Amino acid sequence: MGQRGGCRPRVSGGGFRVKRMRGGWRRLLLACGLLLAVPLAARAQAPEARTWRLAVLASTTVSLEVTRASMLPELARLGFVEGRNLAVSMRHGPVAEQAALVREALRENPDVIFTTGNDITHAVQSQTRSVPVIFFGTDPIGQGFAESLARPGGNVTGVSILAGELDGKRLDMLHQALPERRRVAALMLASAPDRPASEREMRRAAAGLGLELRLFDVASAAGFPAAFAAMRQARVEALLVMATPQFFGDAPVLARLAREAGLPTICEWAAMAGSGCLLGFGPDIADLRRRSANLIAQVLRGARPGEIPIEQPTRFSLGVNLATAQALGLTLPPAVMAQADEVFD
Repeated sequence: MGQRGGCRPRVSGGGFRVKRMRGGWRRLLLACGLLLAVPLAARAQAPEARTWRLAVLASTTVSLEVTRASMLPELARLGFVEGRNLAVSMRHGPVAEQAALVREALRENPDVIFTTGNDITHAVQSQTRSVPVIFFGTDPIGQGFAESLARPGGNVTGVSILAGELDGKRLDMLHQALPERRRVAALMLASAPDRPASEREMRRAAAGLGLELRLFDVASAAGFPAAFAAMRQARVEALLVMATPQFFGDAPVLARLAREAGLPTICEWAAMAGSGCLLGFGPDIADLRRRSANLIAQVLRGARPGEIPIEQPTRFSLGVNLATAQALGLTLPPAVMAQADEVFD
């Protein structure tokens, strides 16, 4: 049956009678043409119809490698394939170079920017409030990236990895592995935007566990040798490495220095145990990168970042390095080994 106001003839008394409309046939045909054009317009916005530009900005090469390994395959599965309908540019650099990296990226007129770390997200926000940004970092409300998790409200959405909150959990995990060690060091990046949150959570956890917590700040990797020398002098017995992208990239160096100092160490990601940390505990980074890809795809299809809820981790992984445990003369409790998702020999 025809519908009132539609473009089909109206059925009446067993036959067809064309209902007259104001404006006559021309207006009727124009209306029908517009309706028929809608699917064509929709098809024009399909992923294959144009090339989108994605700019990836990070502090370290390691972050770029993880992005390429985990996020780009998921984007391809969602219909955005690098080299076919997606152009990807990747840049990394320390804080002092990040403003220049952002300017270079913006000259390419990206459709969306993916950032890993609060520092680089701040650098982007200082230069544009219109280009959509998918961030991978911490405390988006406290950092001023979003008004709320449910409705960010601006040009930024993404994944909040709970780094500061989880630094307290990491201290608890280190204590479970080494309950007899009471004097614990924490290596901190002085310039990290979320340093205050990490310190707060670690101090809260240390007080609850009855641990003596000593903080050692560095400005960059150049300060590592002096920091470890100070740890030896302070006779600390274990080490927690603060969650930050810079330390993620420096994991092999930090693990080596910790072994040389005789310090069992817990780091931010399970994969960092593969670089030599005794323990690595944090969200499933591959899962979070895939979820980031889904957010990017939503934006490329026309969604507004300010209306896409910010996501948080739901899956966590513990990594254990048995070679490091052996080198330090440690046997980890069975309860800790039972929780391990990844074991490195």
